[in-house]
Amino acid sequence: MNSMSGGTNPRVLARWASALVVVCGLPFGVSAWGEPARTNYSTAELVAEQASIPADGGTVAVGLRLTPDPAWHAYWINPGDAGLPATMRWNLPAGFSASELHFPAPHVIPFGELVTYGFDEPILLLSEIAAPAGQAGNTVNLQGEARWVVCDDELCVPEKASLSLTLPYGDGDLDPRTAESFAAARAKLPEVVDWPAQFERVGESLNIAVKPPDSIAEMRDPYLFVESRYIVKYARQSASFARGGVVVSMVAGRKAGEATEFRAVLRFADSAGNQRFAWVDVGQASDAAPPVAGGTGVTVPASPLGGISLPTAFFFAFIGGVILNLMPCVFPVLSMKALSLVRMGHTDRRETQQSGLLYTAGILVAFAVAGAILVVLRGAGQAVGWGIQMQFPLVNLGLALLMVAIALNLLGVFEFG
Repeated sequence: MNSMSGGTNPRVLARWASALVVVCGLPFGVSAWGEPARTNYSTAELVAEQASIPADGGTVAVGLRLTPDPAWHAYWINPGDAGLPATMRWNLPAGFSASELHFPAPHVIPFGELVTYGFDEPILLLSEIAAPAGQAGNTVNLQGEARWVVCDDELCVPEKASLSLTLPYGDGDLDPRTAESFAAARAKLPEVVDWPAQFERVGESLNIAVKPPDSIAEMRDPYLFVESRYIVKYARQSASFARGGVVVSMVAGRKAGEATEFRAVLRFADSAGNQRFAWVDVGQASDAAPPVAGGTGVTVPASPLGGISLPTAFFFAFIGGVILNLMPCVFPVLSMKALSLVRMGHTDRRETQQSGLLYTAGILVAFAVAGAILVVLRGAGQAVGWGIQMQFPLVNLGLALLMVAIALNLLGVFEFG
């Protein structure tokens, strides 16, 4: 009663503080979880497998946890026909270094007529942080900027977040609150194997042969995820069995001729029905050692998606152009040009025809230049595409203001030639 009436007892506060330290298992202000960052369509955070960094130096497993909103997807190292993989640009103290992110095995996610490789579920991307020796009790702040792309069935959105995680130096023991999630993340990583694997270009096809060990008596429903982009096209692949191995055939991509070796993840079901994933190193076949081929096994289509004929492509391109001309960002410009041609038609017919031809040529040249820039950037390995700028609020605001200015011009509030 006296302590309650006379104010807070310091001894009581000390006991509560000690109890809190015991419960948390960490000093105040330090956690194996970083502060979660909420973006438009997902949540990102850094988590650590250990409660502390070993005082004598060593490695700490740190994970980038990405949780896309329902109906949104994150993407694998090779996202396929759309999307971008998550990256982490670390800003670490002197003496620290980080490995690349390790991705779990992906799923096939159709995106319209495209095929993408990614994840519907939350993922934990692992990285090993190498730390120098330090003094027990000192804390270290691990910081970095994460970038990733999430897509739903209609839209892809680039996102980013600045993340940080503070850890103390100590005994380096596992944190019981995160150890289970890290064990689950490692279980989802593809198995690293040394199975012989080779590829061979045959016309427009790229045949990739993998020979598993004799211990794998049966392999069902094989599917190959090629790590490098543009070596193959993703919409169609088939598998056949011969000479104790599996041959996966895919349409060669525009960088197939440059490849001499690459990595891939082979997904298959074993004789017990368990789904397995294996990292294989694929080398180019030589004349003396051709890949497994000529099998008479059943060919299994990996995807029902196929290509379209050139006339069909031109037809849909024409329809798309008509629709584009009705868009609010194009139609006002067409109105301005039409008014200009009407004025010129009353004076000089030849000048009107010349202006129309120059206008058409200008459109064709502008789009050809834009297309060439995109092709060059994509050929250099950049995942760029026309239209992604419309997903940035400042771009939309600027275009909206431009449309207002054009409307005022057409209404006669002001004029420019």
